[in-house]
Amino acid sequence: MDLTTKAVQCCHEPRIGDIEQALVAVEGFHPSVVIALGGGSVMDFGKALAALIPCDGSPQEYLEIVGNGRQLEHVSIPMIALPTTAGTEAKVTNNGLVPVKFRSLSSNVCYE
Repeated sequence: MDLTTKAVQCCHEPRIGDIEQALVAVEGFHPSVVIALGGGSVMDFGKALAALIPCDGSPQEYLEIVGNGRQLEHVSIPMIALPTTAGTEAKVTNNGLVPVKFRSLSSNVCYE
């Protein structure tokens, strides 16, 4: 069995640009699982990636309220959450928080 990994990181609350950059970094790579190791922001980042890697289009299209709220066309990639802190309960919900600073709002990408 071959194991291939690709690491992307997020050192703060994931912004649209961070997610877009990570999606470009994993383009052409078809992971069977996303592993998120870190605090609540990393959990949000991992859930957003797990939901959006199999989808087409901009992450903004899938955001609720500030985006188009587009439904995911594909089932999310399974995600393994390895939280290192206690906090916003990001590790136990199916929502990934993505702040959209220019509108002073945050939005969710639902991980299914």
